[in-house]
Order: sequence, then C-alpha cells, then structure tokens
Amino acid sequence: MDEKYQIYNLDPALILDEQVEDGMLRKNWYFHPQLGKCLFKEAAPTQAIISDARTDWTEKVVNEIANLLGLPIARYELATGYFGKSTKLVEGVVSINCIPANAQVFTGEEFLTQILDCNLDDPRQYTIENVLKALDLADVKIPSNWQQPIAGIDTGAKLFVGYMMLDCLVNNSDRHDHNWEVMAVGEQIELVSSFDHGLSLGSTDEDEDKPTLSLADYVDRYSQSCFQSGYNKLPALTVFECCVKLYPDAARIWQERLKQVTPAQIEEIFYRIPNGRITPIAAKFAIDLMDFNRKRIINLAMPID
Repeated sequence: MDEKYQIYNLDPALILDEQVEDGMLRKNWYFHPQLGKCLFKEAAPTQAIISDARTDWTEKVVNEIANLLGLPIARYELATGYFGKSTKLVEGVVSINCIPANAQVFTGEEFLTQILDCNLDDPRQYTIENVLKALDLADVKIPSNWQQPIAGIDTGAKLFVGYMMLDCLVNNSDRHDHNWEVMAVGEQIELVSSFDHGLSLGSTDEDEDKPTLSLADYVDRYSQSCFQSGYNKLPALTVFECCVKLYPDAARIWQERLKQVTPAQIEEIFYRIPNGRITPIAAKFAIDLMDFNRKRIINLAMPID
C-alpha cells in the first residue's frame, strides 16, 4: 500500500496576526517550524450546504498533478489547526508561502487594470486573450524561484497556457482575477506560481449524485471557466483551445507533458489521501473525470508548423 500523505499539525501558539478575509472558507497565517510561513485554510465551511463538500483533498491532489506536469505551484499539505482563540481542532490544508520576501504582488485585476486599462466591473473584459496580451505587453517572466523550468516555456504567457491546461484537466472553475497574480522582483515582473484550486474535481457536488452522472454531461454543464466571451463564460476546454491558437508551441509542450502522466500515476495520488479526508465515491468520480478530460486534451489537434 502506498504511504499516505503526511498531515501537519499546526500549533495555535504560532498563529500569525494576519487573518485573511477572502472567500467562504476561514484562513489564517501560521508559522510552522518545518514549513515556514504558511496559510491554513479550513476544509469546508462550518455551515456547509453540501455535506460531502471539502476542498482540502482537492488542493493536495491538484498540487501533486501539477508536480507531475512540471508546473510551478504553491505547495499544499494536509493539516489540522485552529482559528483565533477557539479550542476546536479543524481539518484543512496549508499552502506554503511562495512569494520572495522582496517581491511586490499584484492581483490579476490590478495587473489588467494597469496594463490594459481594463474595467473588470464589465465582465466582458475578463478574457483569456486580454490576460495573455497583458502578460506579453508587460514582458512578464516565469517565476525566478521555479526550480525546474521547462525548455520552450520562457515567458509568463506561455506558462499561463499551462495553467489553463491544468484548469481544464481538473475542472477548476475558480481562476478569477484574484486567483492568479504577478509579482515585481527586482527589475522584472514575474508570474506567480499557480494557487487555489479547491473548486475542482467535483469537490463541491453531492456524492449521492455522482454514480449516475454522465461525465460528458457533467463537463458540458460544470466546466465553465471564469473567462468570458461577451456575457457568457467559456468552457475550460474552449479556453485552452484559444491558447492553442495564440501560443501553439507552448500548448504543444504542455500537451506533451500531459501525455507523459499516466492514469496509474493519477490513481496513486488518490490512494495516498489519508482515510477520512475523501470519500470513495468522490475519489472515483475525480479519477474518472480527470481521465475523461485528459483524453479530450490529448486528442486536441495542434497546429502544424
């Protein structure tokens, strides 16, 4: 049996005085002796509408998938911790800080507003074309702390194409303009490693419905990205297809990386999730969904040079 992923226990005495008020889940910065500064996020809201919904396993799974692809991603680990002065132990996940100490960070919204003068109160302006154009206009680089850069992925825009393939693979529906960032490091602007993939792989859908769902129908209904075409949100695969047209060489590199990731490697990740963190139904559905999306991406025809 494969070794289970470690669950890190966070000491309430090491909570940093930096609470995060963003989204539905409680978040708090901690210091951990091994992990350093890390953001703890609860697995599910206290008053969860869907009993099986939790995003701790999703964050860990997507982290491991990104590692297989070679994508730079904020490191996520399963954890338990506390919030404020509460004595109730909470299950969740920690993301380890991946921002250099000397960096200035800008959300996607701030970046697009500055580079393209976008008004993102108008949803029609949040397009994949605008994001890639802004990354190129600002000459955004790959993260300088990316430990194993991939040949041919030498700009922030080409790396962002990889983020879009990952979103399509795992059905991430939450790549809004605060869920990607750029950072000023010294004299250059860099794309921040990918982060926040909790709303993926059907993690917020009822388990009781999953055994009877058609994957094709599910993807058609629930694979909407945050990127727009007019007033309509585009499916994740359509977003990646737009990237194929704009950056065919980068898309081909990422597609080849995905071809090297086997179904057995994906299944092994789920086997390593500790008991109680994911239900068997949720695991099977997520594995099947990823296999379905993997085949769709691999079967995409790439432009010929």
